[in-house]
Amino acid sequence: MNLKPLLYTLFLVSNLAFAQLDTRINVDDLISKKAAINFEMGYDKFSLELGNRFLFGPWATVGTTDADGNLIDEIPIRRFGYVGTLRANYYPKPKNSIDGFHISPTLDFMRQKVQFDEPTINTRLGASIMFGYKYVIGESPFSIQSELGLGYWFMDKTRSASGGSVTGEEFLEDTIGFLKKFRAIRMPFNITVNYRIGH
Repeated sequence: MNLKPLLYTLFLVSNLAFAQLDTRINVDDLISKKAAINFEMGYDKFSLELGNRFLFGPWATVGTTDADGNLIDEIPIRRFGYVGTLRANYYPKPKNSIDGFHISPTLDFMRQKVQFDEPTINTRLGASIMFGYKYVIGESPFSIQSELGLGYWFMDKTRSASGGSVTGEEFLEDTIGFLKKFRAIRMPFNITVNYRIGH
């Protein structure tokens, strides 16, 4: 039995256990009815981050009008989804460790169920590169972080929740109205409040 991989894993976990640990709350997600929390663990110039987002807000709102074009009612198209993010953060010149300007390659997985007349499940896998700055507020454990990036959903599959197939092109033409390739391009922007749990 080869013990080297096990010993290496134990060594890595034991070192990370004593690293800094930051939690992040996304301000925009709170406003748009998305529950999200990230955990960032690292030391000096490098960190690993695991993000969790739960999508509760409506996918869209459909308005109904009378014969004169007056709005009668707005019906939300409900959805529930999850977005998982794994990212590596590199801080070229940290002051208090894992802070300051950073570059972050990111992988994202999203799965959401949208309650159309025929409930639909959409699954995506994507990657992006983020550029941001984390500012530590004095000697407190709090910091503010802003980020901007560019990414691409390189996998985007849609199917009926009942098991039938729905092509991505038909789904987008019927419900969104623009081509699938434009939806694949991402420009993520985040403003987060961070709290440092450990050192």
